[in-house]
Amino acid sequence: MEKQQRKVYHVEFKGTGRHFYMGSVAAIFDHFTEQEIGTGINTIWYDHDFNLGPYQNERVIIRFGYLIAKEGKRGKKGS
Repeated sequence: MEKQQRKVYHVEFKGTGRHFYMGSVAAIFDHFTEQEIGTGINTIWYDHDFNLGPYQNERVIIRFGYLIAKEGKRGKKGS
């Protein structure tokens, strides 16, 4: 069975140094307001290319990556 890659968005607040890990851009804006992030969801979705590096403004740094996990045998029959 092929492993599923899971996207991870790492949100770092510059003012507090707090870090949060989200599974989607939508989850970021479900948890935080545009005022807290310092930009709107459309800027992250359409105007920023994470292939070129993290998104950054005066309030946050948002990085994109993939969660790396070992494939386990839990829940598989015959293992």
